[in-house]
Amino acid sequence: MRRALIFGASLILAGAVAVAQETPIPLLTGPQDVGALTATLNTLIRQINRGVTNATLGGMASPLQFSAKCDVQQLEDNGAGTLIATGASGQKVVTFAGTSAPTFGGGDIGKSATLSGAGAAGVVFTSTITAVSGHTVTFAANLSTSLSSTKVAFSWGNLDDAPLASAITALGSYGGTLYIPGNCGVAAPVALPALTIQGFGSGGGGITIQGSGTAPGRIVAMNAMSAVLLEADTYHKNAVLRSVAIDANGLANYGHYLRSGTGGSHAPDVVVQNALLAEIRLGDGTHQQQNFMGYGQSLRKDKFVMSGVAGTYNVHISNGTDNVFVGTIANGAGTANFRDETGGGNSFVSTHGWGLYDQVTATSTPPQYGYWLTGHGACTDCKQDEASVSCMLLSGFGVTVNGGQLQFVNTPLT
Repeated sequence: MRRALIFGASLILAGAVAVAQETPIPLLTGPQDVGALTATLNTLIRQINRGVTNATLGGMASPLQFSAKCDVQQLEDNGAGTLIATGASGQKVVTFAGTSAPTFGGGDIGKSATLSGAGAAGVVFTSTITAVSGHTVTFAANLSTSLSSTKVAFSWGNLDDAPLASAITALGSYGGTLYIPGNCGVAAPVALPALTIQGFGSGGGGITIQGSGTAPGRIVAMNAMSAVLLEADTYHKNAVLRSVAIDANGLANYGHYLRSGTGGSHAPDVVVQNALLAEIRLGDGTHQQQNFMGYGQSLRKDKFVMSGVAGTYNVHISNGTDNVFVGTIANGAGTANFRDETGGGNSFVSTHGWGLYDQVTATSTPPQYGYWLTGHGACTDCKQDEASVSCMLLSGFGVTVNGGQLQFVNTPLT
């Protein structure tokens, strides 16, 4: 299987285009000495973990190399004033203070940036850094909302839209694995193509997106967009996510939007967060998504990053059948943590939802509903910590509920 690798800035030598790498591993043929084979495999694992490999295995084409920065830095106040910002509406200058305040350098000029609470009506502000001095930055655009020693979330870094798109295209018609070595910023959705499905049903094909190295990779929205990961709207095998975070950053409507197709999954070490409408949406209303598997992934919203906006859902199944969420953790939604409006035999097993936590006041604002489910589905051992209207709203016929724990709270938890 092909692997497309994108490289972090730490591997770019003095601004040169050369990328440090080890000798490519040759094709393995014939009988192999156990010791030599072990050494070869250890070298391959080390190369992949470093995000650097040019190995050829099994006669497949060599993995491809792309120079991406993946250098987005994300800071956030912890509720105790560790990151505060001051800047006037209609002005371009912002000064940061607190123990987490960044010290900027010349290399930060030209980078994209997001700042919570400084956009129109207090939403997330986006712009480009044009000048720096110590803890102060000048943006290309004016702030729309004033900040006065305001506790904030701030992100800044280069954009990696082009390298990501090139790597995905290079995987070819049957897909492969895309390794994410750091925090990759994007200004538009990462478009995942409708790849060929090998064999019957959901077998074969598809793209796997996963972190590379010791830390999970991350794809971060740095501008307003429909979705961070946007699947094709024709029937296809959807992407598998492992050891990666998808951060809508209070700017994207969805984190992972599976519009049409079959399969796809999230591993337990996947985080999808800070989406305005839902961290994951299945089906686009017209097209159907089926057989998605969510295994214990974390779907969450952060009040600072969201600029106080309560996103609508964590999970939204608008048109889907036979999708399963097992052990999924969902928090921060305003309307419902889990919403299934299709009644297509979707299942929730040992899932757990609660409200939007505020670090400043140490309170949690509950969603209206924990589970809002339409008929012909199942909720087994489902848990909900709080809700302002009802922990579970069942509409239509055929929803099966087995066990679980629902704690109704119509005021913020403290």
